[in-house]
Amino acid sequence: MTFALAQHPFGGEVVDVTIISVSLEQPNSTSCVDRSGLKLATGAQQELKVWKYIAQDHLQHINDLSPPGAVSLTAQEPTFVTSLHWLHSGDDAGCLLATYLYQGIICREPESGETRWAIPLRSLIGHADLSPDETWITIFNQHNGIDVYKIPGAIWLTSYHFTIRDNVILPVYWIDEGLRLMAGSDSGTVCVWNVKNDSRLPFLLHGTAETGPRTSIHLFETKELREAGTLRNLQVAHKLHYRMSSLTSWIMEWEAQW
Repeated sequence: MTFALAQHPFGGEVVDVTIISVSLEQPNSTSCVDRSGLKLATGAQQELKVWKYIAQDHLQHINDLSPPGAVSLTAQEPTFVTSLHWLHSGDDAGCLLATYLYQGIICREPESGETRWAIPLRSLIGHADLSPDETWITIFNQHNGIDVYKIPGAIWLTSYHFTIRDNVILPVYWIDEGLRLMAGSDSGTVCVWNVKNDSRLPFLLHGTAETGPRTSIHLFETKELREAGTLRNLQVAHKLHYRMSSLTSWIMEWEAQW
């Protein structure tokens, strides 16, 4: 696994980028670098490691975090780390938030391994993403779609349900500074929801061709108004690249009623 560690201590400007390779014993890996670019967490199945950036091309191994203890609901289930997130504010600043396929959401102190809090869930967590203000977490559960919870209190906010085929793990991400959620599907579409009012934007369609070149998805926003009251002069807010079942690049534009 190869990482690009970008350090940006001065006003968010990137001042240094270092490429480092880390060897993991297990497949299906996930990772997370903190905002300073100095701490790295890597996970693969039951393996969870914490690293610290020391110098050019060198990481210091800080700790191996043990797998979470089994509870009655997951006693017979294997351990799979599905996402990792560093926390930067509040009482849990500096802690590592990990989600597991069967064992729920766990916040731990990275050096001691102490569990600060945990949220056991009945749904399987295929993927998760932390909101920019670190107060909400959205999970792609493998039963029926997306759930959003406030952390650490496990207060449910909303859910977006749709059918998912067995064993298909799909991504979900906060976009627009936490105002919207974007998720993939197993049918070649991309869904975007406005969390504030639970509305869903039109599907971003990608056809049914065999897997082809990288697909670009463009989401647009603007602040300038027409006299008629609709938005104009669309400006690119996000450009997300990944492989989908499409041979072409699609651009979606819409006019939002003010």
